[in-house]
Amino acid sequence: GIMGMAMAAGYPKLIRKIIINDIAATVPLAAMQRLVDYVGQHMEHGSKQEALAYLQYAYGAFGLTETWQWEHMFNHSFTQQENGKYRLVYDHNILNSIKDDKGNMTLDEDIDLWPYWNNIKQPTLLLRGEESEFLSDKMANKMIAEHVNASLIEFKNCGHAPALMNEEQVSAVTQWLES
Repeated sequence: GIMGMAMAAGYPKLIRKIIINDIAATVPLAAMQRLVDYVGQHMEHGSKQEALAYLQYAYGAFGLTETWQWEHMFNHSFTQQENGKYRLVYDHNILNSIKDDKGNMTLDEDIDLWPYWNNIKQPTLLLRGEESEFLSDKMANKMIAEHVNASLIEFKNCGHAPALMNEEQVSAVTQWLES
């Protein structure tokens, strides 16, 4: 979402429409702390069951309810190592720019993305999980009010971030893209 905002604002001719999935123009410090608490942690798990349990803990807010959704997340999130353990397949250093050498978050204020948001001119769809800690209802409505080409879709029974893995969510996004 942050990269999308930056790209749409900085390179408007390259992007016709943009969808921002559950990121606010002001990212709360508390939400970033939650990321720091689990991103890059618990990268390796002794069994598939342990790995799935971790996914359900770390990504429980995504609103996944079906076994096949969790299996899909597992299949695209882990690789089995030669030692039989399952390892997450993403850069565990992804948040290092906001952490000190002891792993503590170095941010001391919310992240201000309004300069990007205010420069997006393309049609924009803002997606929000109704229980999101990254994008409050108040913030989403403020963002929509200040952007003439934006619309908002809120998904029930999920937080950050809607996984876009059920028919309701996929249909809403598809309809907007085709409009």
